[in-house]
Formats: sequence, structure tokens, C-alpha cells
Amino acid sequence: MSRKDPGGASRADVLRRLRMQFVQGDLEVERLAKEAISEPQRFRGIAGSGKTHILCQKAAYMHCEEPDLRIVYTFFTRSLYGYIESWVKFYCRMYGGEFDPGDPESTLRILHAWGGAGRTGFYRTLCDHHDIDFFSPEDLSGGRPEPPNELFARACKSFLQIQESKNLSFDPIFDAVLIDEGQDLVVDREDLLYRGKQPFFWMAYQSLRPPDPERPERRRLIWAYDEYQNT
Repeated sequence: MSRKDPGGASRADVLRRLRMQFVQGDLEVERLAKEAISEPQRFRGIAGSGKTHILCQKAAYMHCEEPDLRIVYTFFTRSLYGYIESWVKFYCRMYGGEFDPGDPESTLRILHAWGGAGRTGFYRTLCDHHDIDFFSPEDLSGGRPEPPNELFARACKSFLQIQESKNLSFDPIFDAVLIDEGQDLVVDREDLLYRGKQPFFWMAYQSLRPPDPERPERRRLIWAYDEYQNT
């Protein structure tokens, strides 16, 4: 006898439906990953809804389709390094390309948002490129406890203020920036905003070259965030 659920469907029917849902989910992720963009784009959803996989696949697809594009995938939680690198490598192979996260010449880079002495990050890369002082969490905390997202906002705001005070023009060095865990890279405190803007997101936006020079406001800034999570 076939086993049935309370709704009358057999176990085989339930498994078939589940397999179909997984296939449809994979196809939707692939569709979103391959979607061409020339302006800011966001993905939102609850934790575990597949946003990281969309970003990993999108970064890989863009890298394989246009290997000359300078692409950055950045995120908040350092422990995600290995997970993100392995999935981007997987998707690059799926699209017929290669990705070596240890290659300093790669046009696709996976960078922690902050970075540190042992491993560079997105913020540190911009500091080095523009010859602006890099501030570590220890430099900014002064021994006082402060939420990590607020400390990082302070660092990004400092970068933007120093750049402004020196009358430096922002040199856009990337073609696309993909931001994971976007909810952890924003702040609610108005005193940490830069001219009313989220400092990290404004810094990331400014680091981008527009795909169309005649429409400079349109840039490939892509981010994902959890709807029900905030630091």
C-alpha cells in the first residue's frame, strides 16, 4: 500500500512535488543571476531564502561573461569567506570559467567589507588606493563597547570626510559591487550618516564606474539583505 498524507497525496506524489519546487527554485535563482543590469539592484528576503546563492551565481556569471569587468563581492561576517569562495568557484565552473580567490590579478575579488592587517577588505582597498588612513576596530572603539556595524560606519564616514577635506575626487575602480548581508552594513544613528547617506553604501556607489558614461547615476551596485534582521 502506498503511504498517503492527510490530504490524500501519496508519499511519491509529495516527493515529486518537492523535487519540482527545488528545480523551480534553482531555475529562478539562475534567471535572477543572468539578469543583465546597468543600475542598482536589491534582493530581499528572510534568512535562508537563497540571497547569497543569487549573489554568488550573479558574480560568477558576470565574471565569465565579461572577464574584463572588475567585480567585488563583499560581506559583513568574516566566517563567510570560505563558503562564498567555494560557491563562486562552483558557479564559475558551471558557466565554463575559472576563479581562483588567491589570484591577486583576478578581476573578480571576494573581500570582507572592513578588512584588516592579515587580509585586505573592501574598505581597506579603497583606503590604500586613495592614500587615506585606514582605521581598524581597535583604532575607533577606544576600549568602549560599540556595535560592529556602528564602528564600521564610523570608519567609512571618516574615509568620506577625509576625502572631502582633502578635496580629493573619488576614483571609481570597480565595475560592479555585490553586497551580501546588507542589513548589517547600515546604521540607524543619524550622527553616523554621511550627509544623510549610509556611509558604506555611498562609499561603494562612489567606487563604481557607470556602464554608460552618459548616465553616470546608473551604476552596478547590487545588494541583498534580510527583511527581519537588523543589527
